[in-house]
Amino acid sequence: MSREKEQNKTNGGTRAGASVGESEKEDMRDLFLSEEKLVRLAIGHLQGKRPPQNPTKKSSGAPLAQSARLRRHLAKKLKRELVGRGWTTLELAENSALSVGECRALEAAALPFTPEVAEKLSQVFATSSDYWQKEGD
Repeated sequence: MSREKEQNKTNGGTRAGASVGESEKEDMRDLFLSEEKLVRLAIGHLQGKRPPQNPTKKSSGAPLAQSARLRRHLAKKLKRELVGRGWTTLELAENSALSVGECRALEAAALPFTPEVAEKLSQVFATSSDYWQKEGD
């Protein structure tokens, strides 16, 4: 047995040089701080995983997600425009300010047609930007 443990036994389980009251206060303070940290961590974890309160409502600054159906429809429009001009995805990227990856993702309906993308496509294809954000031909 270590020397400290032996002293604690002889002092009635208290730390050397401390009375029973002081030792209990120190133990309680250590326990309280540990519980407080645990509670803070748990609350933080829960807050990070909290689902949005109203998923249909627009959040500040972030647009609502474009539906997959609309993206597919807009991707078909894009393919029609490319076929009509005889362009490849690479040629679209060269004529627009979009990367080849972005063009491929738009064609695959994997990337939303944001207002910025719609503006770039409207300049390349001489259409309105609304044409690239709404259903209809």
